Amino acid sequence: MAKSQRKQKKPNKLRQLAEKRFNTKSAALANISVDNLDEALHELAVHQIELEMQNKELIRTQEELSNSRNNYLSLYDFAPIGYFTLDTRGQILEANLTGARFLGVERRSLLNKKFTNFIAKEDQDIFYFYTKDVFENEELQSCELKVTRKDGVLFNAQLVSVAVNFQVNESAQHLLSIIDITERKRVEKKLRESEERFRGIFEQAAVGIAQNSPDGKFLRVNDRFCQILGYTHDEFLNLTVPDITHSDDLEVERHEIRRLVALETDIHQMEKRFIHKDGREIWGRATVSLVRERSGQPKYFIGVLEDITKQKEAEKAVKEKDKSLEHQAQHLLEVNTALKVLIEHREEEKEELIDNLIMNLKKLVFPYLEKLNSCNKDGERSAYVKIIESNLEDIISPFTKKLSSKLLSFTSSEIQIADLVKHGKTSKEIASMLNISPKAVAFHRHNIRKKLDISNKKINLTTYLQTLP
Repeated sequence: MAKSQRKQKKPNKLRQLAEKRFNTKSAALANISVDNLDEALHELAVHQIELEMQNKELIRTQEELSNSRNNYLSLYDFAPIGYFTLDTRGQILEANLTGARFLGVERRSLLNKKFTNFIAKEDQDIFYFYTKDVFENEELQSCELKVTRKDGVLFNAQLVSVAVNFQVNESAQHLLSIIDITERKRVEKKLRESEERFRGIFEQAAVGIAQNSPDGKFLRVNDRFCQILGYTHDEFLNLTVPDITHSDDLEVERHEIRRLVALETDIHQMEKRFIHKDGREIWGRATVSLVRERSGQPKYFIGVLEDITKQKEAEKAVKEKDKSLEHQAQHLLEVNTALKVLIEHREEEKEELIDNLIMNLKKLVFPYLEKLNSCNKDGERSAYVKIIESNLEDIISPFTKKLSSKLLSFTSSEIQIADLVKHGKTSKEIASMLNISPKAVAFHRHNIRKKLDISNKKINLTTYLQTLP
């Protein structure tokens, strides 16, 4: 009702003003002639149409301004950023819905509250100096700090502010925007932790790791890479992969890199020779992969280097050993063939020797043994015995030449024991085998050492016997 009354008052007032102005001009109108009256009426009609058009334009402009204001309010209130207007004392004069939601407070309850009430205690000083910079500088100011919600929950926020004067002779106002960066901080923390883990792996790895640009320049290397090739970190920044690659391996390396770039393979691995800073060759097993931009273009290469120089040297030694063994095997084969021929020859000699022995026994021993058995006289028996002994000595003389002269003085028991000692038997074992006492064995061993002239000498009897022919 009040609104309708106000609307009615406005036209009445305007009409009164119009009539008042008309009365001041009535005298002039009275002097208008009949001929000019039609012209005046025409002008009035045209003016009336012009006023009606202006009125429609004003109404349209007013509607556009109203729509624009509504759009602005929607953007202001529902923007993803919190907006606040503060006075010079830091009191909240205005806030959008997002800002109120960030702080967990209804918008109307925020008015005239100090914004510092929502700043974390540990960041109060940061906000104080930040506000001071806002009013002292015309440029945008920005900072990051922790903001406390009404329920006490903290969140990370980024503030962006500027001081403005909307009206002359009025204090400046602090226009502040606030963005919740809690998620960003969480991601940044994860990235830092990931980078720290990568840096730890990169620097502490037991293998060499290098990062190279697409043209082969070194961008980054770890300590192990420097140890393998002898260069410092700074020196590597002035080198390329070809600078440290053996010339004979360069073409193969380039071919494999081209395959990586052309997506023909995901990873390249090869054993190649590197040139150490001091000029010597280093064998390494290199594994290379390519990191690409989102567009697919090469960004950088990651290379892992394992020093296999000792392995290669061992392989070379094994090959040389194999070759040497091959020669030895061939030599042994030849020796074996010669021994085989020699053994066959010895077998023939052995058979001939046995035949001669049997024939000599039949001729020189057996006849006398028969006579000895048939003879009753002691003198004749003694003669036959001497003949037999003499003939036996003649028969065995070729064999005695084969024995060591040092063994000729041994008794049969000593020969037996010496043979067993030579074959590594202990005194206890010898006693058991010959069915004699250990003391008897010890007695014979003492006599053997004496006859061999090694008594009271630190000489092993077994070893010594094995050296005799």
